Amino acid sequence: MEQIIIHLIAGAVGALIVGKLASALDMGVARNLVAGLIGGFVGGQVIGMFGGSTAEGATAVTDPGMVSAIIGGLAGGIILLAIGSVITRMMAK
Repeated sequence: MEQIIIHLIAGAVGALIVGKLASALDMGVARNLVAGLIGGFVGGQVIGMFGGSTAEGATAVTDPGMVSAIIGGLAGGIILLAIGSVITRMMAK
């Protein structure tokens, strides 16, 4: 359960930050947040399937399980944000 929460938070934070830093990817706060939450969940699960450690029982941010959960969530959130912004731009044309 902790692992999923970490994925969601990391994905949401990553998507919100990248959305504001890269204006070409910004879809607005609400859409960035939703893309980050979904992407963080999916990205974290994919990292877990390919051998990432689990964050269960991790006591510090430097534990390997915690680091892989954060990286998976961040990557998933950012990737889904990029895909979502491209699709949004294509549909607007």
